[in-house]
Amino acid sequence: MKHNITELAQEILSREPQRRPETDWIQNMADRLAASEGIKSRAETDRRIFEKMYARSPKQTESTKIRYWRTGHHLPAGRSEALLFARGLGLDAEETAYFLQACMEKSDLLF
Repeated sequence: MKHNITELAQEILSREPQRRPETDWIQNMADRLAASEGIKSRAETDRRIFEKMYARSPKQTESTKIRYWRTGHHLPAGRSEALLFARGLGLDAEETAYFLQACMEKSDLLF
């Protein structure tokens, strides 16, 4: 039995991590925002999302969390931050609902 568990663990660890579809969707929303505002760089896109979220320019490293959220490395800490992020991305009501459901709750069912 122990041998089977070890093999299973090695198989799982050897798999390449796969990007979740929600991560690609968030990136597409950020790209859409950048295109609509004529922004060329991802760093500038992150700064613009931050500005739209908090109505001010970010300090030196404050936009780093936006990059982490945009790339799927982390998610906003709670619903209020998630709603701010949705506003920063320029999501409409339907897109915001999808973001909260699929990205934050990781659910394919809407209750």
